[in-house]
Amino acid sequence: MSVRWMTYLFCLIVAGGLSACVAQAAELPPSATPHEVDLAPTLPFPPQETPVPQDGTAPQEEKPIDMPSGAVIVFKRSGGLAGVDETWVIYPDGRIVGADGTAFQAPAEAVDDLLTNLEELNLKNLAGDYTPLNPCCDRFFYELSIDIKGLKLLIKTADGASGVPEAVWQALDLVSEFIAAYVA
Repeated sequence: MSVRWMTYLFCLIVAGGLSACVAQAAELPPSATPHEVDLAPTLPFPPQETPVPQDGTAPQEEKPIDMPSGAVIVFKRSGGLAGVDETWVIYPDGRIVGADGTAFQAPAEAVDDLLTNLEELNLKNLAGDYTPLNPCCDRFFYELSIDIKGLKLLIKTADGASGVPEAVWQALDLVSEFIAAYVA
């Protein structure tokens, strides 16, 4: 077989593979966000999600929430294609400390505003574990621990998980944006 025919055959195979990807992407709703798209692969059995009670609240954690002394927020994000594993601890004085001990500074007022915004989301009824039982794919997994006026909450979820209240995604977005604003 000549080089020309081999090149033609290779291009044909690549084009066929790419057209399958485009067909899958075309099935997504135009307004879909990464949080709304179910990323689970097709399995011979349906993946099981953590059950959410009918009243809309998440199952409560039975173990105590472990936070560093004085911290008001602990944000963990892991997974993705690159295998991200990051932890950020936020203190009321504005300190933001990474898992490696690197510290950054935000204004204390900004932390107060963040906590007020989180409190307004009424997360106390939504604390719990929303992670899928099938942790497939290259999803990001999130763990958010919050101490609002002595009330400690823990929320866990992953991109593509179903049944996660919108307020949980809003809380994760607020904390992510806060960290991005002050961590260089």
